[in-house]
Amino acid sequence: MGSTVSALKKSLENPEQEKEANDALNVLAQVAQTRIDTFYQRVNSPQFDPGLVPISKVIYKYQYFQCGVSNNASDVSSAISDSLGAFISGDQKGVNTIVGSALGYLLGNYSANASSTTIYALTTGELGGLCRIDADFYSYEYTSKSLTSITKNVVVCSLVISSAKLDNLTLNDVNGIVQILYGGVDIGTQRRIRDQLWEQVQ
Repeated sequence: MGSTVSALKKSLENPEQEKEANDALNVLAQVAQTRIDTFYQRVNSPQFDPGLVPISKVIYKYQYFQCGVSNNASDVSSAISDSLGAFISGDQKGVNTIVGSALGYLLGNYSANASSTTIYALTTGELGGLCRIDADFYSYEYTSKSLTSITKNVVVCSLVISSAKLDNLTLNDVNGIVQILYGGVDIGTQRRIRDQLWEQVQ
């Protein structure tokens, strides 16, 4: 399952263990803050990836920490999906699949104790409108005996949700976007997402 950082600290009864956990988690929090600052600047930059659908305005930023995450990571996936609920309507399943795949990759690809990946998706909400979701996932896996007795790893997810610019998007663009971004879901869900996105573009 895993636990939040605050819940983990409360569970520690040994003062020395609590101090060690604080030191390790504080260093990781600084790394996470640097990552989100850099990631936010990249998302805001038109030069970040000119091939992506550009953003209009950033409307929401969120950072999520979880300790002791198993390879299943369903609790992390659910927490992230819950935070996206206000921005997603019929394509919830597609976004959930993308988040789950990213977490699966993250937890299975550590190098020098660290792992990271990013995702990008387009979605519509209940009020309509096209949103772009950018997410940066980072995990650090502890190996020292003293720290693994406290938590085996920490997962950090940074989300940036923006309104998307719809200029010059064609139906072919939307078809391609859905096929690539939502390739992990069934064709019926892909068509539904395509129709929702295209309705907002027209």
